[in-house]
Amino acid sequence: MDKLEGQILEGLDSIVTDQWKAYLRKIREHKPRYYRDHLTMLRQLTLELPFPTLEEAMHYCADRELYSINDLKSAAEYIGQQATVVQPPLLEIQPISNPTIVNLNTQKRKLSDYQYLGGDTHE
Repeated sequence: MDKLEGQILEGLDSIVTDQWKAYLRKIREHKPRYYRDHLTMLRQLTLELPFPTLEEAMHYCADRELYSINDLKSAAEYIGQQATVVQPPLLEIQPISNPTIVNLNTQKRKLSDYQYLGGDTHE
């Protein structure tokens, strides 16, 4: 195991360290030439983002076989944005207080009028 990799895993201080090791191993297999760059970027992400967000992003990427720290970063940013999206407050329902609207009578027609216009008979 690389010294930088060991420092990052210590910094993650996770119960799921084995899952992080497996994820980093897959990154090393897929992108061996850029592995140290990925580790450096991951170290920066550990300083910028909360651990639960990073962990959720890692699971998301591992499930979809996305073995790149850039994908991890994008997933973590998206997850972070979803957590901060505030739902607009629901509008309060106000009862109708105008008596002319409350007592309004609407026109009612017989079913035979609709049948005459070509509607099917479903009674």
